[in-house]
Amino acid sequence: MFRIKCMENRTFVDYLRDFDENIIEKETSDLAKHHADALNRVAKRDGSNCRYVIQKMTGDPNWREREQQRCSDGTYTIPYFAMSTAYYGSEYNGLHYLHISQDDPMRVAYTPNDEYGRHDRQVRVRLERYLDRFFPDLPTVLRNEEIAEHKKRNEYRPLHFAQTADEIEWVYLNGPRSCMAKPVEDFDWDFHPVRLYATNDLAVAYTKAPDGGVSARTLVRPYRKAHARIYGNNPQLEKRLEEAGYYRDDNLFEGARLHLEYHDDDKIVAPYCDPVRHARIDEDCLTLDYEGDICLNTEDGVVQLPVTCDSCHTPVLPSATRPIEANGTTEDWCEDCIVDHAFRCNVCHEHVPEAQRNETAEGRNVCDRCADSLPTCAECNVPTTCEWPDPRSEDQRLCSLCEDSVHAELENAETEITHA
Repeated sequence: MFRIKCMENRTFVDYLRDFDENIIEKETSDLAKHHADALNRVAKRDGSNCRYVIQKMTGDPNWREREQQRCSDGTYTIPYFAMSTAYYGSEYNGLHYLHISQDDPMRVAYTPNDEYGRHDRQVRVRLERYLDRFFPDLPTVLRNEEIAEHKKRNEYRPLHFAQTADEIEWVYLNGPRSCMAKPVEDFDWDFHPVRLYATNDLAVAYTKAPDGGVSARTLVRPYRKAHARIYGNNPQLEKRLEEAGYYRDDNLFEGARLHLEYHDDDKIVAPYCDPVRHARIDEDCLTLDYEGDICLNTEDGVVQLPVTCDSCHTPVLPSATRPIEANGTTEDWCEDCIVDHAFRCNVCHEHVPEAQRNETAEGRNVCDRCADSLPTCAECNVPTTCEWPDPRSEDQRLCSLCEDSVHAELENAETEITHA
């Protein structure tokens, strides 16, 4: 891709832009050279010393989509001023992608032009300077209010750690929104699930907001200097954690212990755990374990304990099992074992092991119990689900396959007697 540049002022020609103010790029050098030559001829005719050349484009041509995605997905923290009427209705909305500087939260960062955007470069300035340059007509009172609010929201926030159950619960109830930030009344238990984090293995790191609440939080494992996903004002807390020697590594949470609290005989209380969403029960604690058979991914704070499949002896949830008659008793089998090692009886419609499969004279699959209760065909001596009376004996039954042949034999015998 190529663009045309004016060497006199080192800028790209303004009138070769599309409706979105993006500079039009030429797909080939020949096409770009054709346009540059035309501009040079016009400049020479008008007596101008301006000279136009073609320049090959580098960098990311889709940089606007990239910056918009960063603003939408939370990579960028949007400053308070960017949500004001003054900025939202200005020509810079959608062009600068204004956000809080990730290096210094007291500054703002913006993309001034296409060249900076292609190479993922931003200009970082204090909000006062940005307003003076691009919004010189902003009323003084409003300008001072925006600057004061920006400082209030982005000033240095020290790092805090919540370690007791009361402290951890307070952080979740007064901080960023999440499935575990609900009041205790919204959970199916009489205390908050996050209180179970209060062990020697885990803590919650957080920064405070100007109003005294929590601006950002994350689960940490102090012994390993590891933190999990950050909720809230990411740049501030991430920078404080980095300064304290912490880094993001979910794998280092494996082996950490939580308090164990039973809800019922088959349920436990547990929080939604971001770094490791499986656990195992070790005596009086719940241990995070990627290979554990307990899933910590419910949002209601209650986890169903697994049961063991009586066929393959694999832990599964009770909802994923079915009762099955096997070995003279009722067993709980998982869905995989039922599909691979059982069948459904065509008489009682229950699932039974393959070892109990019997076939009737009509080709229907029945279990041992049903096979024993079915009548036996007097002709082929096979269980049958069709109880045709045997014309040769009132107490005998025929299957549908033998019924026709028996009647045919009797008719032939009668015919022979008649002819005789």
